[in-house]
Amino acid sequence: MRIVSLVPSATEIVYALGLGDQLHGVTHQCDFPENALTKPILVKPFIITNGLTSLEIDQVVKARLASGQPIYHVDRVGLIQANPDLILTQKMCDVCAVSFDQVQELEGIVNNNTKVLSLDVHSFDDMLSNIMEVGTVAGVENVANLLVVSIKKRLALMKKTVSEFDYKPRVICIEWLDPLMIGGHWIPELVDLAGGVDCIGEPGRPSKTITWDEFQQARPDFVLVMPCGFDARQGKDHLARLMYKRGWDSLPGVDMNKVLVLDGNSYFNRSGPRLLDGLEIIFNIIHPDL
Repeated sequence: MRIVSLVPSATEIVYALGLGDQLHGVTHQCDFPENALTKPILVKPFIITNGLTSLEIDQVVKARLASGQPIYHVDRVGLIQANPDLILTQKMCDVCAVSFDQVQELEGIVNNNTKVLSLDVHSFDDMLSNIMEVGTVAGVENVANLLVVSIKKRLALMKKTVSEFDYKPRVICIEWLDPLMIGGHWIPELVDLAGGVDCIGEPGRPSKTITWDEFQQARPDFVLVMPCGFDARQGKDHLARLMYKRGWDSLPGVDMNKVLVLDGNSYFNRSGPRLLDGLEIIFNIIHPDL
C-alpha cells in the first residue's frame, strides 16, 4: 500500500504501525520519527512565521482565513507522483493542517481507488481508535491491536496510581500565548488522567481564548505552556516576550517556579501515540514528590 500523510500525528501512527516504508508523502511538520524527514514533502505553509510574535502569527492566519485563502500549499504534482492508495487527513482544524476542503479538491487528481481517511480526535480513546482504523485499512490490524494494548497497559498503571491521590493540583494548559488560549479536546483529559484538575478547559471541547482576568481568577497551582506548533525552545522565546509585555511575573497567584514550558509540538499538540508520553510528563510535573 502507498500512503500519503497530510497530518503529523498520522505520520507518527504510520511509523508506530511499522508502515514507514509504505509512506510516500508527508507535510513540512512531519519530523518524528527522524526517518520521516527523508520522505517527499507535499505540504508547505504559505506563511513564514520566523521572527513574528504570537500575536502577529495569529493576525496573519486569521486574515488569510477571513479572505478565504488557505494556510497551506499542497504539491499537486508531487501527490500525483506519490500515487497513494491511502491519504490520511483531518477535519478538525484548518490552521493546524491542510483543510478538508482542500483535500476534497485533490481527490480528482488521484486515482479513483484512493481512500481518504480523516483522523479526528477529541479524546484519548479517539486516538486509540485512529490507530486501529489506520491499522485495519492498511492491513496490519494485529500490529495495531498490540500497540493499543501496550498503550492501555501503561495507562492502566497511571490510573491505578492516580486513584490513590486525595489531592488534585489545579492546572492551566496554554495552547497559544497571544491571544491567550487554553488547550482543549484531549488536553483537559490528559490533566485529569495525570491526577490534576484543568481549571478552565473541558474534555472533548475545542480550545478557546480566555481573558487575563479569567487566567488570574483560576489561580492554578501549575501553568503548563505548550504552544501549538512550538517546541520548548520556541515556547520559551514567545513566553519571555509576553511576560515582559504583560508583566506576567507579577500577576497575583502565579508562582513563576510552577510555570513550565513544554514541547507542545512533540507531546501535546499532535494526537498520536506520543500523547501517552505527554500524559506521563504532566504526571511527573504536577506530582514532583513521587
